[in-house]
Amino acid sequence: MFSVRHAYQGSLGEIKFSKAMDRSHFKNKTKGLAIKYVIKGKENYCFDGQEVPVCPGQFIILPYRKSYEAFTSNHKGENLGICIDLNVELVNGLCPESLELDFIHGLPFSGDQFLGISKALASLENGSQALILEEMYGHLRDFHAEMSIVKRALETKLKKLSSQKEAIKRLLEVKNFIHLNFTRNLSLELLGKQVGMSQYNLNRLFTLSFGYSPHELQVKLKMEHAQHLLSQELSLSQIALELGYKELAAFSRQYKKYWRHTPSAFRKGL
Repeated sequence: MFSVRHAYQGSLGEIKFSKAMDRSHFKNKTKGLAIKYVIKGKENYCFDGQEVPVCPGQFIILPYRKSYEAFTSNHKGENLGICIDLNVELVNGLCPESLELDFIHGLPFSGDQFLGISKALASLENGSQALILEEMYGHLRDFHAEMSIVKRALETKLKKLSSQKEAIKRLLEVKNFIHLNFTRNLSLELLGKQVGMSQYNLNRLFTLSFGYSPHELQVKLKMEHAQHLLSQELSLSQIALELGYKELAAFSRQYKKYWRHTPSAFRKGL
């Protein structure tokens, strides 16, 4: 059984919640620039001979008037998702085609942030929901700007357009993997195996494209999450373990190096 609930519709676009209680299959065509986000379960999107899996905390962006098929895989009997269709006239130039990609599959904003938005949507007034669409547009605009920089950087190293497309997809996959697993011990060898790239090429192209290395991204995510955890009633040892550090001293050194103050000093300032 598959159902769709319209949460908001206005000049900026449309927000819909989808719910499936078992395995479902449906065909559709996007009304605008579509962001399909998965909250629970798993969805597979098929178009142009491709099949793209989207797991919880991930999303896929599809261009205007793109025909696709979607399959849901039940998760304890329930699949939940959000579809945001942005008015194509407002996002002219921010479509996947402008990056010469068939689709964009990634995480330009955090899953936690989007989940917080999704939980709030049901009780928000229409005016506030319009602000949500404005926020999504802003995220998309920023993501498009970043991907344009990535594309230009890759053009200096990869001459074939097909190689550039493949590199962008693999680098986004690595970035997604780091976002979803930043508390793990993520070596270049492990990340390279995820996308079929050598450690050297992965580190070189990732750093060239985004301006920071995979390791630097992981440290950034850990340190930002550390400040969130420090606002909770957790001991420093618990926070260190939560972030994947075996010793408190290692966490404290990394935190001080990154933020220029100690975890205890940050907590005292709250």
